[in-house]
Order: sequence, then C-alpha cells, then structure tokens
Amino acid sequence: MEYVKDVLNYYFKYFLYLFVFTIVPALFLGLFFDPFGMYEFVFEYHNLTLLTFADFFSAVFQYTWWSILYFVIGLIIFVIFVSLMLGFIENHFRMGTVSLKSSFSLNNNVLGVFKTTIILFIQVFILNVIAMLLMYFVHFLGANNGVGSIFCNIFNYIVVLGLMVLYGRGFTLFGYATVETMLEGSPMLVGLGNGVRAMSAKSAQLFFIEVLTLGTCFVLMQIFTAINLPLIGNVLSCIIFIPMVCVNSMVLFFENNHLARKDKLKYYQRK
Repeated sequence: MEYVKDVLNYYFKYFLYLFVFTIVPALFLGLFFDPFGMYEFVFEYHNLTLLTFADFFSAVFQYTWWSILYFVIGLIIFVIFVSLMLGFIENHFRMGTVSLKSSFSLNNNVLGVFKTTIILFIQVFILNVIAMLLMYFVHFLGANNGVGSIFCNIFNYIVVLGLMVLYGRGFTLFGYATVETMLEGSPMLVGLGNGVRAMSAKSAQLFFIEVLTLGTCFVLMQIFTAINLPLIGNVLSCIIFIPMVCVNSMVLFFENNHLARKDKLKYYQRK
C-alpha cells in the first residue's frame, strides 16, 4: 500500500495549497450544477413522484436554459483552476519548492484539461442516463407495492455504487492521460494506452483510492441531503474530489515513468 500512502500523504500535507485552486470551481459546480445529484437522488427516491422516465431525468438533471450559460462559465472556471493546480503539483514534484506565485500563470495545461473535461462530462452523462434507464425499468416493474418499493431502493443503491466504480476508473484513466499529454506531448490515445498499463500495475491500490474518495463524497451527500442541505454536500464533495483526482493522476504518472520527485526530499524551500 506504499502508493496509497504516498498519494494520501501528499493530499493531506498540502491540502491547504490545493484548496486555493479548488474552492472557486467547487463553489460554482456545487451551487449551480449538482454534480453529485445521483447520490442525492437515491436518498430522495422514496419521496419523489416518478411516473415517467422524464421524471427520473429531471430529478437528476435539474437544468434550465440558463444552465447553458452556467455550463460555459463553469467549464472555463474549472479548466483554468484545474490547469493551475496541475501546474502547481508538477512544479512541486520537479523543483521541490512550494510556490503559489509561480503557479498562477496559464500554460499548455489548459487545452489538455479542456479536452478531458468535455470527454468526462459526456462519459458521466451517458453513465447517468444508462443508470436511470435501469432504475426506471425496475421502478416500473415493482414500485407499486411495499416490497417492490424496498427492492427498488436497494437496487438503486447498488446501481449508484456501480457508478461509483466506473466514475473512479474513468477519472483515473483520463487524469493520467491528461498529465501525459501535458508533460510529454503525447496524443490522447497514446496517453490512454499508457494509462491502462499504469493502472493495471497498481490496480488494487488505485481502486482503494477511488472508492475511498467517492465513498466519502457519497456519505457526505447522504448526510447533507438528510438535513436538506444538498448544495453544501455538493460543494464539500467537490472540494474533496477535484484535488484528489489531480494528485492521484500526477503521482501515478511520475511513478509509472520512474521520474524523480524532489518534493520527497527532507528539506525543501518555501517561497
């Protein structure tokens, strides 16, 4: 579990620095996009009136025409701040110095992060639609009686836990590919191929990190939905999830390519 220890140690040790890059996109995504809406949905399922698939869809994707504008703004904010965060981590790994000042300059990270964000958005959307179709099918068959309703609740949680695994796999893979595209200039497909090989070498440890991160977000969403504060749950989940993906991706890249990390030196300089 040396890899897990390495990722978690960096994540917690430098979380306050990562928080600087995370707070703005986390607030915007959490307040306007309900990114963990599927977690919220399974908790509220028994309180909702669900007659058609459209009811399922609107319960998870609560968007209006204004959402198009919010999406564009949110995409720009997310891409900029994630690019800056990745630049900060890379600079720290290579130079051994912790410097926020040198990180606040846009670089070639932006294009790679933009591509990955669009791909992951489409991936998550498709997975959520498939999950809702499964839930709707089971709901249609068995939600008309007490026993059937209980079964539907259990089935919904199983589906969401399955989504959790797929989300984790997808974000780890595309996170690695993005870092390789940024640092090596590799095409995305090459980065994905190398990402698959890197993940297979540390499959169990990566799976543990993914489940730990998304599982924590799941618990937070259940707690804050229960007290009718899902927006706060979404914001906190983003604050946890976004920097973990960035740290995990960068650590995996350096580990897989046997690159020296100067941040591991006993003494380092703070600017």
